[in-house]
Order: sequence, then C-alpha cells, then structure tokens
Amino acid sequence: MTGKTKTICLVEDDPMIQEAYSVKLKKRGFRVLTASDGAEGLKIITREIPDLALIDINMPVMDGLELIEKLNKDPRLSKMPIIVLTNYDDQKTVRHASKLSTHYYLVKALYTPQKVADVVDEALCMR
Repeated sequence: MTGKTKTICLVEDDPMIQEAYSVKLKKRGFRVLTASDGAEGLKIITREIPDLALIDINMPVMDGLELIEKLNKDPRLSKMPIIVLTNYDDQKTVRHASKLSTHYYLVKALYTPQKVADVVDEALCMR
C-alpha cells in the first residue's frame, strides 16, 4: 500500500476474533478501529468514516445487517466497501447481505486472518 494509511472499522463482538483480525490488519499497515456491537460500530463509522468496514452479523444491541442498512442510507458512507465476516452461511442471510450492497461475504470458518487481510487489500484496490 502506498499513500495515506487506510482505516478499517472491525465490528465484531467476540474479543478473541476481534483481536486476531486487528493484529493481522495492523501488521498490514492499516489503522484499525474496533466496535463490539452494531450500535457502537455505527457511532464509530459515522464519526471516523473509514475506508472499509468488516462487519459481523450476529451481535448484541444491533446486528450487522441492520448496521449495514443504516450505513447504506448515509450518503457519506453508501459507497464505502463493506465486507461481511460471519459464521452464517445460510442462503437467506447471504441473499439479504447481497441486497445491501456488501462487497464480500466471508464465512469465518473458511478464512484465516491472513486471507481476510488479502480480501481487504483487494476490496480497497478495487475502490
């Protein structure tokens, strides 16, 4: 990566998973903001306007799909790349996420933090 440091907001309620992905993304040179639920994620994302958001679906307070719906309604954030990072792999949830203009849908069990960082790089390059 060249130029300005890219900022990623990771919205994940599991502290161990949050830490694993944060460490890998920071090693790649990203500035990483974290939130433990969708409501906190919404506050951070609307305040900081990151370059990309990684969002879990099953979270307390506000789930990831509701968060993504709110982000899509904000003109400042509607073009921001969003990567869903979840363990839900049922077709109903995948379809719902794809209707919300998410860029990637990653199932945690199938992606190491290294692979997720690769997808983040790819999504930012396509932007």
